[in-house]
Amino acid sequence: MDLELADSMAAVRGFTDWTGDDRAQALVNASDYIRTYRLRPTLTPPEQDTVNLATLLIAIDLLDNPAPALRSAPAVKRTEKQLGNLKTIAEYFEASNDPYPRITEMLAPLLVRAGAGGGGIYSGILFL
Repeated sequence: MDLELADSMAAVRGFTDWTGDDRAQALVNASDYIRTYRLRPTLTPPEQDTVNLATLLIAIDLLDNPAPALRSAPAVKRTEKQLGNLKTIAEYFEASNDPYPRITEMLAPLLVRAGAGGGGIYSGILFL
């Protein structure tokens, strides 16, 4: 995705936070991130539009957005245990390994299928 396409996509969608001199670098970094997904080698034009939108959304986030809306918030987990009359409840935050869960959802239908049987299992991204 080039900067001209990103600028026109941002303008059409009204993304006012797509500004600044670092746009090209953010776009390069976002494109590198998108490459970590195992996308099918051949995409239809609408599927390529989805990839371009995902790239732009990540690039906008990478422009040093102080409150990145696309990043996942830690999920609140709750466990309850009861032993006789004693009941304990624990709540804690569980951090997500995927910094862009909405992007992962957008790209899931475009991933290379794992296995040859067409079993409907998709390979995803390994986050370290």
